[in-house]
Amino acid sequence: QVKYAVPILLFMLRHPECRRELRAMLSEVELELVSECGIAVI
Repeated sequence: QVKYAVPILLFMLRHPECRRELRAMLSEVELELVSECGIAVI
């Protein structure tokens, strides 16, 4: 499930407004998982 979400997350993280929405939607645990997949959620 996470594998399929990664490309979408990578795409969204390019846009600051999407990044803010992502951070609001995801829990801290989910953000950690995303970061472990090699995506820096900053």
